[in-house]
Amino acid sequence: MLNNLPPIISSLDEISDRYDGYLIDQWGVLHDGENVFPAALSVLARLKEANKRVIILSNSGRSGQENARLMQEMGIASDLYERVLSAGDDALDALTGERDVAYGDLGRRIWPFSRGSDRIDLLDHGYERAKTVADADFLFVQSMPPLPTPPADWIEQLREGLRRSLPLICANPDVTRVKGAGEVVAAPGAVAEFYAGMGGQSHYHGKPWPRIYKTALKLLDIPAHRVLAIGDSLVHDVRGARGAGIDSLFVVNGIHRDRIDLSRPNTLYAELASFPRDRPEAVIANFA
Repeated sequence: MLNNLPPIISSLDEISDRYDGYLIDQWGVLHDGENVFPAALSVLARLKEANKRVIILSNSGRSGQENARLMQEMGIASDLYERVLSAGDDALDALTGERDVAYGDLGRRIWPFSRGSDRIDLLDHGYERAKTVADADFLFVQSMPPLPTPPADWIEQLREGLRRSLPLICANPDVTRVKGAGEVVAAPGAVAEFYAGMGGQSHYHGKPWPRIYKTALKLLDIPAHRVLAIGDSLVHDVRGARGAGIDSLFVVNGIHRDRIDLSRPNTLYAELASFPRDRPEAVIANFA
């Protein structure tokens, strides 16, 4: 059984000559939300020196520009990659640019779910914040506080949205994320999943859905077979890459860290067996 495992590598250099473009996740790969991982800067620098094309492909509900600013504050210089393309960018484009057909008749009053300090970019593009859920045309999930479950007041607001059959648009489909020194907390996708579980209609943007990959490949202008996606989520990074015809490198020490120990290959086998359609081309402990 273990003979069927994808190769485990210790450095991206072992396979980098196969690829000209890279789609690299940020949370769990480059940083933990607070600190940059030790090898991340040197890997990005090596890719730049080799003239590789790099896009940071993130499921953050914030704009790519805002994510670039936050990474700069952590010490990841913007000249180490071309741009950040976020799930928030994808949602904004679907609602204001190349409008998604599912949103054709959608009104302009939104009820947002986000951390209080977050900017809601939709409000700068002809949308307005509803006074109450009862006045809203749809629910919009962008971010959430670092908690184990959605806040209690949000759940009541979701129930009101369900009573009115409001659609929910999720601009960050991650269900969990790694915070600080390895703590795994709920992410905005958990809110959308909770709403769907109640019987509501949830729409998602970001990985693994195809739309964001189409945009990324268009920006890179590199054949898909020469692009490598790097991420720590089998469900989002690996599944999304496979759907787009892109190879993937699975970073173990992210959200799957508590279930895989590469010194015990059977744990990797068991985790991959739990996600049979999400097989990466290679595995690495950390981005190095």
